[in-house]
Amino acid sequence: MYRQFVNEYISNKSIDPLQFKHFSSNSDLTKVVVKYHEELSLDELVLKCLELTNFNWSFSEDNGIETCSRKWRSVLDIWRHVKYYRPEVTIFEVMNSLYRNKKELIGQYCDQVHRRVFKLKKFNNNLTLNSQDNFDEFGLKFKDWESI
Repeated sequence: MYRQFVNEYISNKSIDPLQFKHFSSNSDLTKVVVKYHEELSLDELVLKCLELTNFNWSFSEDNGIETCSRKWRSVLDIWRHVKYYRPEVTIFEVMNSLYRNKKELIGQYCDQVHRRVFKLKKFNNNLTLNSQDNFDEFGLKFKDWESI
């Protein structure tokens, strides 16, 4: 049942993979490479993608800027980054991974984008994982992600 809510929500959203790019000191744009990404577990890759959001911009495949660095990322954003490295991974696997790794995360429901958004706790020690009991963009509570 929960999966239907998620599928309905993403049915009219861009689900194309996102890649990380970095602006160097001379304003050149370079693609970020995750070495040995195929050796990482899914949880490690999800957390690595969240780590990279702190320092890098998100670009669509047509080179359009999606999000600048240091911004909160939704599960849709994170999944699209994971898909760049592992196209076979589903949004449900990423949702479950985020739930499993909740101790590593801070988060909130963002009223601007109307989505639950995340960052890594290690870059924001004074914040917590808020809004867990609030409904998200899928009409779910965060605890529902455990068994999605």
